[in-house]
Amino acid sequence: MKKRVLAIVISVMLILLAGCGDKEYPEHTLSTEETKHTVDKQYNDTVQLTETDIQKMNDNKAIFVYSDENYVTTLVGKYYDEKINDYEDAVESLNGVASLIGLSAGSEFFCVFGEQDSKGYTYYTFQQKYGGLTLQYATLKVIVDPAGYAAGLSCSFTPDVGIAEEKTFISAAQAESIVKKQYPDIDFKYYTDYTQKSAVTFNTRTVECMVVYTSNPEQSVSFDMPYIEHFVTYAGEYLTSVPTSSIGSAIDDAYKTEDYFKNLQAGTYTGTVKLYDGSSLEITVPTAYNSQDGKYYLADIDRKIMVSDYAAFNYDNGRLDFITSDDNNGWNDNYLITYYNYIRAYDYYADMNIKSIDGFETPILITVNMCNEKGEAENNACFYGVNNGWACFGSSQANRYGEALDVVGHEYTHGVTRSSMQGTKYANETGAINEAYSDIMGNIMEMRANATTDGSWKLAENSGETLRSMSNPNLYKQPAYVGDEYYGANVITPHQYNDNGSVHQNNSLLSHIAYQLYKDGMSLSDESKLWYTSIELITPLSDYDDVYACLLFSAKINGLDKYTDKITELFEAAGLLGDRDSNAYDTKKSGCGRLEIKVSDELAQGCDFVGVYSVASDGSLTYESSVCPDVNGRISVLIPAGRYAFIYGHVTEEGVQNYGYQRSGWASGTDYLVAVEIENGKTTNLDDVS
Repeated sequence: MKKRVLAIVISVMLILLAGCGDKEYPEHTLSTEETKHTVDKQYNDTVQLTETDIQKMNDNKAIFVYSDENYVTTLVGKYYDEKINDYEDAVESLNGVASLIGLSAGSEFFCVFGEQDSKGYTYYTFQQKYGGLTLQYATLKVIVDPAGYAAGLSCSFTPDVGIAEEKTFISAAQAESIVKKQYPDIDFKYYTDYTQKSAVTFNTRTVECMVVYTSNPEQSVSFDMPYIEHFVTYAGEYLTSVPTSSIGSAIDDAYKTEDYFKNLQAGTYTGTVKLYDGSSLEITVPTAYNSQDGKYYLADIDRKIMVSDYAAFNYDNGRLDFITSDDNNGWNDNYLITYYNYIRAYDYYADMNIKSIDGFETPILITVNMCNEKGEAENNACFYGVNNGWACFGSSQANRYGEALDVVGHEYTHGVTRSSMQGTKYANETGAINEAYSDIMGNIMEMRANATTDGSWKLAENSGETLRSMSNPNLYKQPAYVGDEYYGANVITPHQYNDNGSVHQNNSLLSHIAYQLYKDGMSLSDESKLWYTSIELITPLSDYDDVYACLLFSAKINGLDKYTDKITELFEAAGLLGDRDSNAYDTKKSGCGRLEIKVSDELAQGCDFVGVYSVASDGSLTYESSVCPDVNGRISVLIPAGRYAFIYGHVTEEGVQNYGYQRSGWASGTDYLVAVEIENGKTTNLDDVS
């Protein structure tokens, strides 16, 4: 886990997307020579600044966050003496901190975009390259204050990567066949047009690979990630897979999305929609008339939003089957309220100078009637990336999630975070952080719009199907702190069986902090600034230590210094700083005991889990939770004192093999389970599993 070196805070940046322009930016290679500037220290690959040097530049108020490999992932403070006027200067500023962040001479990277906020702070976002390939999740942000000087950086670059040798890759078709061989019994949809070369860091080694995109058959479980990225080495080795919201880069010029708005004439519709609870709501939404076909469209010309059918777009070669009316009446209530709420989500971020999900006014496509390839309705809602020129959102008719502004805001925020962070590794801490930000921003959005009377920060309560509670996470089987009931540890192999490392289960750790800040008196407006600014600072691999530093960073820039101590107190109480594995093992709770099981190294590499069942006085079982081995092969779970039965699920390609804990220990099958007494304040150890 990351260590933190804390010194109060230093002023730094905020928000707003202005962009560096519409042109592609040059690629850069880290300098191996002295810089052209004359300063006290020459910022090159031979003269390197230390943490002590940087602390002197910041009156010992700089904040450092380090990776497990002891490289800086977040730095809050000045680290460069010269002015930074553009992205080339930003690159040059990195020479003096190359050893701190793990950049070797010859490291390759390119500028994605530059942004400036309303307070004059600017940050430049870079992507790392290796052998001409863009490294997955490898993002670096250089932050510049209003005076033009370095104010900090955040980094998920792969350390010590120089220039790779040219390699011969397998073909896209070969990579896809390897995925099919890996999962012969799963009927994936393959997005063959998007298979691409890339590179990924896997178990500390950087591997050139092909990325194959498929559908996610468990998208109802993943909730927001309808696709899977499969990584196959150039040599044909299947590495791993990660759920994702997007299917790679958009195909150039597949659609000219602006053309769909050219022949439309702006109008409005005012009417009453019936809500899930039987009440009614009068709404006014933009519509558009097309003189070419004489139909009215659920379309917003100004915001560039249109509503279309999910199945046509996703299963019929991107066909756009827009929702229309002959007379601007008779609109489906669920379509209307979903459309209405996405407009509100758009306006929420537009008020922070972010138009659409990326600040570049990418047109938004709301696809309704979300379903699988068989046409069966999916009980889901999702953001599924920028596809064919559209920022795409899916909404089902099997639920009323579109009626809940917090759910719509949740999905919209997934688009914002992915754009700002240049992707997200949707697993373990980083995945849970991503889910937490969506819950937080969705709820703040809903409350600021007066779209809920709920002060307990529940998610989806206005859909009739409440999913989570940020005020009381335990209520929906989520933890309030590391090691709490329902806490899920980081796993070696993220998978649907372990919720990709508890991304939905553990998102409460951060969202509960947001609720507590609100309860402590932070206004919704200030919460909005605090959390959004931190989104703009973090990278795809930021963990809780990084988020903490970025929140302090954000508090300073937004004039919320009085909450600095409170933020620190809440992060410490939640066990989110320092060694979270130890925190998870050591946590105690009144009325609870701890169960521990050691799993063999081989099994810990898989997707195995333990099902926890409470045992009633009549011997009947009630499912309580599932627990997975952590990265150390240890299962450690806090549960209320009482009698429990345990079933070990061993995941294989053929399915799940169950082993019950019996009087003789672990045995195949689930008959003859023994009731294990978990005592208050004590740890019970069961036999190892191998």
